[in-house]
Amino acid sequence: MKIMLLLAALVIFLLGTEAQNLPRKPQEVVFWSPLSGEDLVSKCKLVDSESDSPTKQDGLQCLVYISGFTDGYGAALIPFNHNKQAAFCPPDGVNLGQMAKIVVKFGTDHPEMLWMKASSFTLQALSNAYPCQA
Repeated sequence: MKIMLLLAALVIFLLGTEAQNLPRKPQEVVFWSPLSGEDLVSKCKLVDSESDSPTKQDGLQCLVYISGFTDGYGAALIPFNHNKQAAFCPPDGVNLGQMAKIVVKFGTDHPEMLWMKASSFTLQALSNAYPCQA
Protein backbone atom coordinates (compact mmCIF):
# COMPACT_ATOMS: atom_id res chain seq x y z
CA MET A 1 0.00 0.00 0.00
CA LYS A 2 2.85 2.40 0.86
CA ILE A 3 4.52 1.62 -2.46
CA MET A 4 1.33 2.51 -4.34
CA LEU A 5 1.07 5.82 -2.48
CA LEU A 6 4.71 6.62 -3.19
CA LEU A 7 4.26 5.78 -6.89
CA ALA A 8 1.13 7.94 -7.07
CA ALA A 9 2.95 10.83 -5.40
CA LEU A 10 5.89 10.42 -7.80
CA VAL A 11 3.59 10.45 -10.85
CA ILE A 12 1.79 13.56 -9.61
CA PHE A 13 5.12 15.27 -8.92
CA LEU A 14 6.51 14.42 -12.37
CA LEU A 15 3.35 15.52 -14.16
CA GLY A 16 3.33 18.79 -12.22
CA THR A 17 6.99 19.41 -13.04
CA GLU A 18 6.43 18.70 -16.73
CA ALA A 19 3.39 21.00 -16.83
CA GLN A 20 5.53 23.85 -15.46
CA ASN A 21 7.98 23.45 -18.35
CA LEU A 22 5.34 23.96 -21.04
CA PRO A 23 5.61 27.31 -22.84
CA ARG A 24 3.05 29.91 -21.90
CA LYS A 25 0.80 31.68 -24.33
CA PRO A 26 1.77 35.36 -24.81
CA GLN A 27 -1.46 36.61 -23.22
CA GLU A 28 -0.58 34.77 -20.00
CA VAL A 29 2.65 36.71 -19.48
CA VAL A 30 2.31 38.91 -16.41
CA PHE A 31 4.30 42.12 -16.16
CA TRP A 32 5.23 43.63 -12.83
CA SER A 33 3.32 46.78 -13.64
CA PRO A 34 0.65 47.05 -16.29
CA LEU A 35 0.70 50.83 -15.79
CA SER A 36 1.47 52.82 -18.93
CA GLY A 37 2.80 56.34 -19.25
CA GLU A 38 -0.71 57.47 -20.15
CA ASP A 39 -2.11 55.86 -16.98
CA LEU A 40 0.55 57.51 -14.85
CA VAL A 41 0.02 60.93 -16.43
CA SER A 42 -3.74 60.71 -15.80
CA LYS A 43 -3.09 59.94 -12.12
CA CYS A 44 -0.42 62.64 -11.78
CA LYS A 45 -2.76 65.28 -13.21
CA LEU A 46 -4.84 64.81 -10.07
CA VAL A 47 -2.06 65.47 -7.56
CA ASP A 48 -3.06 69.10 -6.99
CA SER A 49 -6.77 68.43 -7.39
CA GLU A 50 -9.15 69.42 -4.59
CA SER A 51 -11.94 67.04 -5.59
CA ASP A 52 -13.37 63.95 -3.88
CA SER A 53 -11.63 60.95 -2.36
CA PRO A 54 -11.22 58.71 -5.47
CA THR A 55 -9.42 61.52 -7.26
CA LYS A 56 -7.16 62.13 -4.30
CA GLN A 57 -6.46 58.40 -4.19
CA ASP A 58 -5.40 58.42 -7.85
CA GLY A 59 -3.14 61.40 -7.16
CA LEU A 60 -1.68 59.57 -4.20
CA GLN A 61 -1.01 56.55 -6.44
CA CYS A 62 1.03 58.84 -8.70
CA LEU A 63 3.13 60.10 -5.79
CA VAL A 64 3.64 56.61 -4.39
CA TYR A 65 4.65 55.33 -7.84
CA ILE A 66 7.20 58.11 -8.35
CA SER A 67 8.55 57.63 -4.83
CA GLY A 68 8.98 53.90 -5.40
CA PHE A 69 10.51 54.48 -8.81
CA THR A 70 13.11 56.97 -7.57
CA ASP A 71 13.95 54.86 -4.51
CA GLY A 72 14.27 51.70 -6.60
CA TYR A 73 16.33 53.47 -9.22
CA GLY A 74 18.68 54.81 -6.57
CA ALA A 75 19.04 51.40 -4.97
CA ALA A 76 19.71 49.70 -8.31
CA LEU A 77 22.20 52.34 -9.40
CA ILE A 78 24.77 51.38 -6.78
CA PRO A 79 25.33 47.66 -7.51
CA PHE A 80 24.56 47.58 -11.22
CA ASN A 81 26.02 50.80 -12.57
CA HIS A 82 29.75 50.44 -12.17
CA ASN A 83 30.45 53.80 -13.80
CA LYS A 84 28.11 55.47 -11.31
CA GLN A 85 26.47 57.43 -14.11
CA ALA A 86 22.91 58.33 -13.23
CA ALA A 87 20.25 58.87 -15.86
CA PHE A 88 18.79 61.84 -13.98
CA CYS A 89 20.08 64.16 -11.27
CA PRO A 90 17.38 66.20 -9.55
CA PRO A 91 18.65 69.17 -7.56
CA ASP A 92 18.39 69.16 -3.77
CA GLY A 93 14.95 70.05 -2.50
CA VAL A 94 12.90 68.62 -5.37
CA ASN A 95 9.75 66.98 -4.02
CA LEU A 96 7.39 64.33 -5.37
CA GLY A 97 4.75 66.90 -6.34
CA GLN A 98 7.25 68.66 -8.58
CA MET A 99 8.23 65.33 -10.15
CA ALA A 100 4.54 64.58 -10.77
CA LYS A 101 4.21 67.88 -12.65
CA ILE A 102 7.28 66.95 -14.72
CA VAL A 103 5.66 63.61 -15.63
CA VAL A 104 2.48 65.42 -16.73
CA LYS A 105 4.39 68.04 -18.75
CA PHE A 106 6.50 65.35 -20.42
CA GLY A 107 3.30 63.52 -21.39
CA THR A 108 1.85 66.72 -22.84
CA ASP A 109 5.05 67.49 -24.76
CA HIS A 110 5.60 63.89 -25.93
CA PRO A 111 2.20 62.20 -26.50
CA GLU A 112 3.90 59.72 -28.85
CA MET A 113 5.60 58.19 -25.79
CA LEU A 114 2.49 57.66 -23.64
CA TRP A 115 2.26 54.02 -24.74
CA MET A 116 5.49 53.18 -22.89
CA LYS A 117 5.48 51.32 -19.58
CA ALA A 118 5.28 53.78 -16.72
CA SER A 119 8.79 52.92 -15.56
CA SER A 120 10.38 53.73 -18.94
CA PHE A 121 8.20 56.80 -19.32
CA THR A 122 9.15 58.10 -15.87
CA LEU A 123 12.84 57.54 -16.57
CA GLN A 124 12.54 59.51 -19.83
CA ALA A 125 10.62 62.33 -18.14
CA LEU A 126 13.05 62.71 -15.24
CA SER A 127 16.11 62.35 -17.50
CA ASN A 128 14.75 65.10 -19.73
CA ALA A 129 14.01 67.42 -16.80
CA TYR A 130 17.07 66.68 -14.68
CA PRO A 131 20.02 65.85 -16.92
CA CYS A 132 23.24 65.03 -15.12
CA GLN A 133 26.30 67.19 -15.58
CA ALA A 134 29.13 65.31 -17.27
